[in-house]
Amino acid sequence: MPRTNWQDMARYEIAVPTKKIAVDFTAEVQSLIDKIIANIYESRILSNVRDTLLPRLMSGELAV
Repeated sequence: MPRTNWQDMARYEIAVPTKKIAVDFTAEVQSLIDKIIANIYESRILSNVRDTLLPRLMSGELAV
């Protein structure tokens, strides 16, 4: 795994957007970020439901 140090990294220039560009970008992508977060929560809930129901379904305790 390649590694570097802070002196080497400090030599690289980066583009820093103006405040207006940063605000405009955030406004554009915020709905996508909100959807990603909602999907993460939904995935966790579905995993919990699966982990709770699957053993009961496999044992025959529950029928579909």
